[in-house]
Amino acid sequence: MTKMVRCSAGLHQYDADRHSICPHCSANILMDDTQPSSNIGDEKTRPVRRSSEDQDVATLDLSVSHDGTTMASDNKDNATQVVRTDGNRPVVGWLVIIEGPGKGASKPLYHGSNTIGRANDQTISLTFGADHDDEIARDGHARLTYDPKGKTFYIQHGEAANLTYLNDAPLLEPKPLQSHDQITIGKTRLLFIPLCDDKFDWDHL
Repeated sequence: MTKMVRCSAGLHQYDADRHSICPHCSANILMDDTQPSSNIGDEKTRPVRRSSEDQDVATLDLSVSHDGTTMASDNKDNATQVVRTDGNRPVVGWLVIIEGPGKGASKPLYHGSNTIGRANDQTISLTFGADHDDEIARDGHARLTYDPKGKTFYIQHGEAANLTYLNDAPLLEPKPLQSHDQITIGKTRLLFIPLCDDKFDWDHL
């Protein structure tokens, strides 16, 4: 015997042995959120509606900037905001390239030890694409150190065959640096500009 039941919308009768939900209602389901819920026979078949907030989140792409800052970019209007920072050491000074490839560029210095070389993993990477000074060693040509306790900067030569010069004198042992001292490596000359000194230090803000 056929078991006829009425759909939950009260509009149709259907054979419950053959259909788990009303076939008339399910055939008319519209997959947009303008369809009234009373015309849908079973809650399980209701289309999932995404709110505008959900859609905004779905369009966010994460990218990493050159300084390690993670950015979130909204594809809809290309608006960009910082959502997380990398927590890098604070800047304590700069080396400004005044001669050689990269002339006019500056490189930040940080607390502790700063390695100088051509490789990208050096703290102070002196490479500028195809234009670079091949007299500079890739790793550890020289090392510049900031001592936060003494508020003093030091420069020393590394393991490179080509020498490092401080104010045109060969650097044969670690030397303290003074503002506007010049460091020469290969064909590249660097001007030292300190930020931290007796007048300013990050530890005493």
